[in-house]
Amino acid sequence: MAIIDCKMPQINGIELAKIISQLDDKIMVMLMSGCEIDRDLLRQINKEEYLKKPIQIAKLIEIVKKQLTTPSP
Repeated sequence: MAIIDCKMPQINGIELAKIISQLDDKIMVMLMSGCEIDRDLLRQINKEEYLKKPIQIAKLIEIVKKQLTTPSP
């Protein structure tokens, strides 16, 4: 599992998520951000949700469970 911040100094988190998914689609990638993420960008990397900062543990657990039980595209 990789939890990636969308705003990093060297690379955009969404771009990194795309790269990781292309290298190994078995790695669960979750994005987090302090602001809203465009839903179209999420769909481009086959994601429906992201973690909003500050992270709430209950939301993290909910998303992890959902991703573990949802078949990969």
